[in-house]
Amino acid sequence: MRTVGLIVAGVLLFFVCGCWDQREVETLGLVDGMALERGSRGQIKVTLQMLNSRTISRGAGMAQVQGVKPYQNFSGEGRTVDEALTNLARLIPRRPFFSSLRVIVLGEDLARERDLTELLDFVTRSREVRRNAWFLVSKSPVPRFLDEHTPLEMTPSSEAEAILDKSEASGIYLTTRLADIIRMAADKGASPVAAGLEVTPNAFQAPPDMEARHVMLPEPRQTIAVSGTAVFKGGRLVGWLDERETRGLLWVQGKQGGVIEVPSPGGGTTSLNVIRSRSAVKLDKTGGRPAITIRIDADTVVCETESKLTLTKEGDFAALEAGADRVVQGEVEAALSKALAGYRADIFGFAQVVHRSDPRLWKTVQDTWPDQLPRLPVAVETHVRVTASGLASKPLSALH
Repeated sequence: MRTVGLIVAGVLLFFVCGCWDQREVETLGLVDGMALERGSRGQIKVTLQMLNSRTISRGAGMAQVQGVKPYQNFSGEGRTVDEALTNLARLIPRRPFFSSLRVIVLGEDLARERDLTELLDFVTRSREVRRNAWFLVSKSPVPRFLDEHTPLEMTPSSEAEAILDKSEASGIYLTTRLADIIRMAADKGASPVAAGLEVTPNAFQAPPDMEARHVMLPEPRQTIAVSGTAVFKGGRLVGWLDERETRGLLWVQGKQGGVIEVPSPGGGTTSLNVIRSRSAVKLDKTGGRPAITIRIDADTVVCETESKLTLTKEGDFAALEAGADRVVQGEVEAALSKALAGYRADIFGFAQVVHRSDPRLWKTVQDTWPDQLPRLPVAVETHVRVTASGLASKPLSALH
């Protein structure tokens, strides 16, 4: 009987200790966004964007009408991220809860000064921070982003998340999650890249008399936008890719979507919507030295044209496809030139291709890999197919 009693007691222990670390939600502060930027005296400034519990219970719309922001920003400084968060404890009435974190924003100034792996050490060790949180580098001063007026979303962090979700699905811009940055930072020979963030003037401005009639809902003066690609080397930010160069990077990654603007043989421009894209990166050898071949395949459909080109014959499609090949090749070569020759940064993962394909060859070149990048032979093959012309084979201008 004693043995049976001990077994029963042992089984019951599993049920009693199940909630030893429980925390009531009322005692937690839900962190929506986290920003790291340069502080005073060489320190790190950490800002947490935390949701206002009153707006969660009442609803964001009602809280905004009553003049209560749905979030509040808290900032603290320290020699490390953890020390800055510890110093924040005297300002925040609730313990920060990072499982709700949507975005991590790194200020450009801090990214150029401090090692990325050191800045990310806290979030990689934390059990609460999700690996699918978005990671961005801000071109604009971080406070401008953190306190931006966002009528369509509850917080600036949630608006940035919505923009990145859409961009990831469409393949128009580079998007990076925390897991991507951690993986790239750990890969030997690779140079991490991250999505850029910018607060830009709102292109639409309502007339003054219209704004006077809508006092409660003014048009925001600025908007949050994904802008360019941040390039890291040796753990620090070394520069940016513009929109065209970013498209070239996405082609190599096989993630490009959006539209290809092709000069038409008959004049004007034809827009091709990218349905799917694929890429293959292979190692070749030239005289015992590494060389890279990139093959890019894309299927597209015509979505708009300014020309009088009629897509009724096979030759019409061939001419359009040849033009699209030249556009894609130009974008890829622009990205290769900026990254390899300009920054000597392997943002394409060529080091992994060499290491995976020929480990012995990689051992001979790994120590001097960054110095070899400007002279690395890279061949680009593009194969764009136009599979359909939409519901019309002729433009309206050709029917006149």
